[in-house]
Amino acid sequence: MIGRVVLLCLLCTLCYANSIDVVKGLIARTLPNHQDLFQLSTLNTTTDTFEIETVQASTKRGYQIKLSGNNGVSIASALHHYLKYFCSCQISWEAVQLNIPEPAPKVSKISLATPHDYRYYMNTCTHG
Repeated sequence: MIGRVVLLCLLCTLCYANSIDVVKGLIARTLPNHQDLFQLSTLNTTTDTFEIETVQASTKRGYQIKLSGNNGVSIASALHHYLKYFCSCQISWEAVQLNIPEPAPKVSKISLATPHDYRYYMNTCTHG
């Protein structure tokens, strides 16, 4: 029993420790020409939260969009929020429009938290 608890704790730690790499991979696959636009970090909170802000950086733009979250899903949600509401981009089953304006929009710091305990991508229940 103790072995299972230790294994579960180890797996949870690996999931959180690897969040940055996972979202970097997501950005590399979806926005290969804009990887240097984003800076990623984790937040130390138990609430499912993300933050987006513009920070100065030593890149050719002179700034980066910092995406922070308490886990990989939250950081990916920050990316989605930035693309949808600041860049007018869209990724859906029907269409992909990822034309980020140049220069990329800057953002005053925003912080959003979900009031929900669980997130679902699709409703797995079907009726009929």
